Amino acid sequence: MNNHLDNHIHVEVNYYSFIVIFLVCLAVHVVKSHLEGFCKMITRIRKGCNSEQDKIAKEISDLQKEQSAFNPVDDFAKHSKLQRKIVAKQSALKEAVHQQKKSLRWYTKLRLYIVLRISLELIAVITVWHCAQLPVVVMPDNWFHPITALPSPLWNKGTVGPVAWMISCRLALRQFSNS
Repeated sequence: MNNHLDNHIHVEVNYYSFIVIFLVCLAVHVVKSHLEGFCKMITRIRKGCNSEQDKIAKEISDLQKEQSAFNPVDDFAKHSKLQRKIVAKQSALKEAVHQQKKSLRWYTKLRLYIVLRISLELIAVITVWHCAQLPVVVMPDNWFHPITALPSPLWNKGTVGPVAWMISCRLALRQFSNS
């Protein structure tokens, strides 16, 4: 009977640290993977025309008014010449809008990326600091040799601390998202 109790494997888990650190890693992963979508949404919200685009749009409107004064059959040459000018202006307007969106999206993406990364990494550091009093998992020494071979200065061999657990969560989430 006593031999049976000695063979019993005892694993302790600090569920609070386990779950909180995993959720922080999941939040960082989700934000990083959907950053492009966030930037597109913010770009759409902040989108507006600048004075160059307004000028081109007014020129197109003026040319269309001038073109409507000519009969396409009777004044074909003048009508088609104005049509070519309108098409060229519309193309220039599309290009200007595209360049503005591209630069605004890049700028927004850079700012958003910096703000989110700093805030999420700060949350991760605070979480690790908050959960640093206890190891996340305590297991027998011979389990998970690579993880438990380098014990933390705070704990004995066979423990997984918050930093190792966070690294493991991030690697697992990255691996699952690449699959």
